[in-house]
Amino acid sequence: MWGCNFNGNVPFLGYLFSHGLFSLLLWGVIFALVVLLISKILGTRTVKVDNHDQIDSLELLKSRFAKGEIDKDEFLRMKKILTQS
Repeated sequence: MWGCNFNGNVPFLGYLFSHGLFSLLLWGVIFALVVLLISKILGTRTVKVDNHDQIDSLELLKSRFAKGEIDKDEFLRMKKILTQS
């Protein structure tokens, strides 16, 4: 019949990727590996801020205030934001 040999002429791959429980399990494993890989890639892009970075930010803020780049209200607002965490 037409269309019965939809996997081509490669018998082993046709058996693996046609019908059945083995095919379902194989595609489940492939899907899980892809999801794991994507989560690892996206998970490494998180930014971690430690206490040293916070101190450097406060020093930078103080120097900007001392130079007159920002006014007192902006300095206090930014200082409050930096010291919240």
